Amino acid sequence: MFSINRNSYLHTRSSSVNPRIINRCVDLARSQPTLHDSSYFEPPFYRLTSEQPDIPCEFVDPTRRQVAFGKWALPKLRRELHDEDELVVIQALRSISDLVHDPEKAFEAIRLRIPDRLCDKLLDPLPPVRENAALILAILAELADGKDAILRNDSILENLYLCLGDGQMSVRLKIASCFKNIATLWTTADVLVDYGLIQTLLEIIDKEEDLDIVLIHLETLQYLMYECGKCVALKNQGFRIFSKYLDHESPAIVCKALDCLSILTSTKKGKKLALEKKLLKTLNRLLHYGDVDICTSAASVVMFCTVKTRAKHAAAEIKPLPKRLVKLATNPLNSTLQMFCLKALTNMCEHPDVRKEVREKYYDDLANLQVGSNEVYRKILLQIVGWVPHKWTM
Repeated sequence: MFSINRNSYLHTRSSSVNPRIINRCVDLARSQPTLHDSSYFEPPFYRLTSEQPDIPCEFVDPTRRQVAFGKWALPKLRRELHDEDELVVIQALRSISDLVHDPEKAFEAIRLRIPDRLCDKLLDPLPPVRENAALILAILAELADGKDAILRNDSILENLYLCLGDGQMSVRLKIASCFKNIATLWTTADVLVDYGLIQTLLEIIDKEEDLDIVLIHLETLQYLMYECGKCVALKNQGFRIFSKYLDHESPAIVCKALDCLSILTSTKKGKKLALEKKLLKTLNRLLHYGDVDICTSAASVVMFCTVKTRAKHAAAEIKPLPKRLVKLATNPLNSTLQMFCLKALTNMCEHPDVRKEVREKYYDDLANLQVGSNEVYRKILLQIVGWVPHKWTM
């Protein structure tokens, strides 16, 4: 009557399936022979008690608060954010951070003004409270309404700025992610630029030791330096700080620093600084680096740095540079890298010596490139390479 070969838990969870089928499937999964007993026959002998262990309660997670059903979940957790018990506050924050990953719950949290409730939690003396409050804001900042909700409250923005220098690395990491998510939208990025975030981030990455935080701040600066942010970065030693990270051991940080330099060198002052600091020599070294992402970012900087006449002369003195650009341009699988290399070669081939070298050594390679959507750039390059100055005769 009390068979040890039955699976009462699966029977109750899958009541629409014949229990005998479930038993056979379990035996097959365990590579065990199916034992026939009285429960296989009609009517079977049902057991009076289950042999499966019972779960004493449904909620056993001590790090989170119990979540109410449906629309009552977030209001209950919002009330617990200012509970007298610090453990209850931490548990409520973690439960909210789990819920707001769902966009529907995130919009409900914004409607309930939960970001405003988290303002004072950013300066709480307990690091777990600050960390989880910053995490919730970072998740909400992925939504456009979440960005606006954060920036509408000046106190939240001020406290976020204060947390950029927090003593706990985990808190600084969450704050960095929050600012990065806010900066992804140009309307909110303008607010951060006016608030002085570019100057603050440049000072931080010049001294920050944690690589993950530096990487996030560099990505944030990319979003901020799309308009007047370029000039702000140049005025605050941005070119020097980004150039310092070109010798870093982390390929990801080198790549992000090159992307930031690509934005700065698109300006007149950035091109002048690149020529004065002899940036092309460093870029030539990075182009010979094995990482494809670094080569792509370095080629984009070379493209901007070789626009002016003096820069073309400086590039002509770096003998391995044209050959390396042609080599990288022959990769049809990376259209972005190919485009940057073709445009950089177009700029450099306006110098007579480089044009002669490319025409004599690499013209056939360029003519036979698989370019795809970059055909227009190859045509322009071949026109410049094939151009011969007119000789006047008396």
